[in-house]
Amino acid sequence: EHQILSPLSCLREYGTYWLLEFDLPLVNKKDIKITSDENSISVEAKL
Repeated sequence: EHQILSPLSCLREYGTYWLLEFDLPLVNKKDIKITSDENSISVEAKL
C-alpha cells in the first residue's frame, strides 16, 4: 500500500538553476528515488 505524504520542502531559484530541498526524516538516502521530465519532479521514498 502506498501513502502520499507532503514533506517540508524549500524551492529556491538561483539564476540559471533551481535548488530543491526536502526534509525526509527516517528515510535512508538509498531509499529515495527522484525522477523528472519537462514539467514535473517526483520524489519517492520508502519508509
